[in-house]
Amino acid sequence: MTTNELKRGARVILYDNTRATMADNRKGTTRTITVDGVNGAETERSVNASAIVAAIGADGREVDVRPSDYQEKLDRWKSSMGWK
Repeated sequence: MTTNELKRGARVILYDNTRATMADNRKGTTRTITVDGVNGAETERSVNASAIVAAIGADGREVDVRPSDYQEKLDRWKSSMGWK
């Protein structure tokens, strides 16, 4: 599954093990998520699509998520420039 296949309402896991819900249906390098907070508080924020590492399926299992070809190319370019 690629990050472009994730739709609004999909449960995801970020690189730092943060769990969140997709808040948009867009495709591209930046996605909007709602992060589950402490005591039920939620925060909406934008993240780089390559920060999403897994999706949680309807059956509760984790499905690996990989960046699209363009996102992988962009990540390699940023790394070659010394950016994170």
